[in-house]
Amino acid sequence: MKSPKLITWCIALLLGLLGVLLKLGVLAIVGLPFALSSFWVVAAALVLLLLATILPGL
Repeated sequence: MKSPKLITWCIALLLGLLGVLLKLGVLAIVGLPFALSSFWVVAAALVLLLLATILPGL
């Protein structure tokens, strides 16, 4: 296992923060489908970080 690249880590961090802000109601995105809830945004960030630690070059 290795550490992810800085850009991958920053993207995952921004996705995680976006999910938290959506959950807290601080941020509302008009036209955002209900299926793309805050849970799935945070889950995508975690999956991105997991893949970045497993796959080389990500």
